[in-house]
Amino acid sequence: MFKCKSIDGVDGQFLVEDYAQICSIGEHATYQLLAIIFLCLYVIGIPASMFVLLWCNKNHLHDESSPKHNLIKNALGGMYSQYEPKYWWFEIFLLLNKTMMCGGLVMFQPGTSMQVLVAILIMLCHLLVVKDLKPYDSDGEDISSFLSSLTLTLTTLGAFALMTDNPDATKKTFDSDALAYVMVGIAISCIVSQVGITIFIDCGLWNRLCGGKTEKNNNDDNGKVSNKKSMTQVHPMNEASLPLSSPPLSSSSSPQMEEKNGKHVSSFIPSEL
Repeated sequence: MFKCKSIDGVDGQFLVEDYAQICSIGEHATYQLLAIIFLCLYVIGIPASMFVLLWCNKNHLHDESSPKHNLIKNALGGMYSQYEPKYWWFEIFLLLNKTMMCGGLVMFQPGTSMQVLVAILIMLCHLLVVKDLKPYDSDGEDISSFLSSLTLTLTTLGAFALMTDNPDATKKTFDSDALAYVMVGIAISCIVSQVGITIFIDCGLWNRLCGGKTEKNNNDDNGKVSNKKSMTQVHPMNEASLPLSSPPLSSSSSPQMEEKNGKHVSSFIPSEL
C-alpha cells in the first residue's frame, strides 16, 4: 500500500505490487488513508489500551487482600503475572519491540543494509533493558530472555556484515561460508540453552542435583524475594519427661513453651498417656 516506485520517463509514482495503479491518486489515496488509520489503531491503540487497563488496576494486581484481585488476575493475569510487581508494564514494552521488528522495519528502506542496521539498534536497546532490569519473577526466564535477545542481536549483526561486504569475491572481507556456519551455530546454541534452562532451572533439577531443597519464595512490599522459615517447632515429649505430679489439663492437649538455645519453642504435651 505504501511501497511506490518512480519510473524513468513517466510522471508520478506507481505501486510496486501493481504498476497499473498510480500512487496517492483516486482510489489508492482513499485506501492509503484507511491503511494509516487502522495502522495507528493497531500499533498505538492496542498498547495504549493495555497500559490503561493495567494502570487503572495496578493497586489490585498483586494485592491478594483486595476484593478485585482474583477478578483482575483472571482477566489480565497474562499481561503481568510473569513479571515482578514493579515491572507490571513490561509486556507493553515487549509488544512495542515486536511491532518495530516485525512491522516497522518492513516500511524502512526494505532490502538495504540500513534496514538491518536499524534492526541491530532496536535489538541492542532491548538487550540492554532486559540485562539491566531482569524483570521476570523467575531467574530462568530472565536468563532465557537475555540469551534470546543476544542471539537475535548477533544474528542481525552477522547479516549486516554479509550485506556490507565487498561483492567482489577476490576482495571480500568476511568468509561468507564461515560466517554462515557461525550464525547457524549461534541459533542452535540458543535452542539448546533454552531446553537446558527449562529442564535444570524451571523444573528444579539443578537444585536436586546440588542437594538443595525447593522453597517457596515470598515477595515483600518492595518486590524483592526473601526466604522465610518459621522459628516455631513441635517437639514430642515422652512419658519419662513429664513430672510425677502434674495438674490435670482441661483439654486433650495443652501447648507449653520451653526455652531451647535462647529461642522459645512450642511443645504440645498430651494430657492422657
